[in-house]
Amino acid sequence: MQNTMQSPITSLYQVALPPYVAIVCVAMNIFILLSNSLVIVTFRKYKKLKVQHYYMLALVGTDLTVFIQNSALATILIKQDITLTTPVCVLLGCLASFATTMTAMVHTCLSIDRWISVVHPVKYRNFVNSRNSRRFTVAVLVAIHIGQGLQQFVCWHFQQISYYFDPYVPYCVAEFGEKGGAGLIMALLMAIVLPCLIELTLNAHIILKIKRMRSTTRARTLKAVKTVLLTLGVYYLCWIPMGVWTVWDFISPHVDPAGWFNFLAVQVVVLNSGISGVIYYYTLPNFKETLMSTIHNSFSLSRTSQST
Repeated sequence: MQNTMQSPITSLYQVALPPYVAIVCVAMNIFILLSNSLVIVTFRKYKKLKVQHYYMLALVGTDLTVFIQNSALATILIKQDITLTTPVCVLLGCLASFATTMTAMVHTCLSIDRWISVVHPVKYRNFVNSRNSRRFTVAVLVAIHIGQGLQQFVCWHFQQISYYFDPYVPYCVAEFGEKGGAGLIMALLMAIVLPCLIELTLNAHIILKIKRMRSTTRARTLKAVKTVLLTLGVYYLCWIPMGVWTVWDFISPHVDPAGWFNFLAVQVVVLNSGISGVIYYYTLPNFKETLMSTIHNSFSLSRTSQST
């Protein structure tokens, strides 16, 4: 893989895909914006948010960050070229890495939350009913955001990660830095490997616990964890093409996959940022009812105002 961003001088980069491909990005963005808007509107109608709802709202933040990235990507596709300096490319690349890692970390927090609710139900119930549960959850989210931001800055500062413009994505993509690849390896560990191991371990334990429960308790507990299990399953399915690309890059760095595959891999990951609203609609208690009630009331008010 060649690094095309060595010089800080402003350079013009050409896109290797036709402009009509931007239709895919626009469709993805509409889906992301609509899905996450419905999530925000619905949660605002809840009388009291639970701990898991705060984590889900944090996922809305990362999804909207992906929306911003994909909007930039669509603009580049339509223009067919872009003028970049090294700092701008680093900023674009860091934005993508930050959104990816934060999504994985929030998923891990959701898995831990569900694991505690199943393995230690009494302690969990006491915690969520306490005044400190909201403060603790917000503090965790703030801490992981700050920690991830510091990690990215340190890796970039010590030149352990760098970014180059891939004309087939088209966006700035991470690669080994000038002084090593520790930053890229750490990014992969934090975004994929460690979250996956933690989530697999915790959710496997949850499933084992559920199997040992009585039928009535089992059904109730499975309903409580179904949303998180489905969210994680879809997330990792969407990451399969990107995983193939990453492994390909490590095994054969001088032979790139077909250009269309890079674009496809990125857009499948982008697709995941709009899936959450669909999952919540079908699996989250009261979500569907609250959403439909909100839409119905909005139409009723609209008709009333028009008639007057």
